[in-house]
Amino acid sequence: MPAFLYYIRFLRARDWFYIIGVAYLGFFFAIKDLVIIDFLVLSFIASLYVAHGYSINLYFDFKSGEDNFLRESGKSYNRRIALYISVALILINLLVSFFYSKMVFLLVILGGTVSFLYSSPYTRFKKRPALNIVLNSTGFAILFLIGYIANKSLSFSALHLAGYIWLGVAPSQIIHLMGHGRTEGNWNLPMDRSIKLWHLSLLVWLIWSFLCFFIFENMTGVFYLTLVFSVIQVSIMQVFRSKGRISIDGILTIRKTFKIISIIFGLILIYFLVQ
Repeated sequence: MPAFLYYIRFLRARDWFYIIGVAYLGFFFAIKDLVIIDFLVLSFIASLYVAHGYSINLYFDFKSGEDNFLRESGKSYNRRIALYISVALILINLLVSFFYSKMVFLLVILGGTVSFLYSSPYTRFKKRPALNIVLNSTGFAILFLIGYIANKSLSFSALHLAGYIWLGVAPSQIIHLMGHGRTEGNWNLPMDRSIKLWHLSLLVWLIWSFLCFFIFENMTGVFYLTLVFSVIQVSIMQVFRSKGRISIDGILTIRKTFKIISIIFGLILIYFLVQ
């Protein structure tokens, strides 16, 4: 494999390309006029934001002695070059965002700080389950706000919706920890308690969704969409439980299924938010 392809793999685009859709949710919320240059600049900033987050996490995992393809690929990677690439991503992002929007610039700084606290060997908060979930949700909420502020001023609506994104990420991160936490050493709850915690996180998300879209934003359709999405997830989990497939392999399959329906949910959600 050519050397440059290894470094493209280091950016893990296959894992995050759809995540920039979170920024699009903010961008398209109550949009009045679509300015192509804003959309393109946002896409660039969001892509660099996520690419840096994933790549610096991968690099710090390697530095902390954990197995990943940086270690497995041996001499195929110059680890210092990999670090320089990740740092260059956020520096370029800071430069572009500074001239685009000072508020977006500050959010990119905040997002980079969250990534550092999450992954760095000096803090390694990803190894603490509660902080792992909090920082993951915060990173996604920041990405949403970057998209929102790309064509609107900061408002209470932005904060209501950022809370919706924050709480909506928590259930998916719990599923991730259930599937990978034992090998990564950051999740030791039994499966039954983990599933109860996952159900509770969905319930909290639904309650906030009700408050947000019935009371704050008068967008009842989004609440009903969220409810349907949650019911589908609970139904899938129940099917696996009824078949006795609640194991690490079963959770990983559930996670892949949830990822697919989350993409569909996000696309439909954009339609509702544009209205």
